[in-house]
Amino acid sequence: MTAHTPGDVREAIAAYLDAHGIAKYEPDDAYPDDLELPAVFFGAMPEAPDRAVTVNVYDWVTTRDKANPDVFVQLRFRGTADMAAADLPADQAFALLDEAEHYAMGDVRVLQSIRRVTTSAALDTNGRYERPESYRFTIHPKGTA
Repeated sequence: MTAHTPGDVREAIAAYLDAHGIAKYEPDDAYPDDLELPAVFFGAMPEAPDRAVTVNVYDWVTTRDKANPDVFVQLRFRGTADMAAADLPADQAFALLDEAEHYAMGDVRVLQSIRRVTTSAALDTNGRYERPESYRFTIHPKGTA
């Protein structure tokens, strides 16, 4: 058994959101100009496109269970000047991920995911709404079923 990396988890979440029609994930960041779903990025939120979501691992904890780490992830949804453009995909992600148990995101096996923090959407400096959310994913090591 080997451990997953933060990159494995980020990519798995991005692909999972894409597979469920919540966001669009292109590993090479080559998004079309007419994209209607939020584009997925890692790291800092880019200036464009307006509709975007960043996926970032910010903590990896093994104090509760050395074999099955708790991975803390921030999803930051950004929309347009219409608050619903940020709230809708954030709400869809919540419905998909919160208190979900025993599922796979590609080769990342999840024991449980739960939303830990949410907040109201707020305007960024360009007048677009953003809504950050934090989730805890408890995952299996690679190679386990």
